[in-house]
Amino acid sequence: MGVNNGRSQIKGSVKVGDFSRAFGEEMIKYTTGVEEEIQEVTKKLVKQAAKELKAVSASTFQTAQDKPYSEGWTAKNDSVRHRARWIIHNKYKPGLAHLLEHGHAKTGGGRVAGKIHIKPIEEKLVKDYEDNVKAIIENGVI
Repeated sequence: MGVNNGRSQIKGSVKVGDFSRAFGEEMIKYTTGVEEEIQEVTKKLVKQAAKELKAVSASTFQTAQDKPYSEGWTAKNDSVRHRARWIIHNKYKPGLAHLLEHGHAKTGGGRVAGKIHIKPIEEKLVKDYEDNVKAIIENGVI
């Protein structure tokens, strides 16, 4: 798959009256190709981010009790019709991610400091996604 690499697929000459139709067809082909490339790169990036979260969680939280937390990271496709949506979440310990990232109150008073492990991966994912989408749109293919 891919976009037309910046080259037109129109062969031969086009009559002036048919220009808008031919242009419209080419734009549909281009936007469809761009959309497919963006979907592929999104899938690749979110799955990579879930793998990174597994690795970081395993190294940061090493007790046997925390094993389900580190193994629970997954990327889920939650797209509906023409609205693409991916969710990276922890399927085994969903509420624990927020508590570990931001800290929480102790039972007897005081506070447990958070261990930042999600935010750096999120920031990297956003930057990589933006860079890839720009490359797809500008170059037609990454």
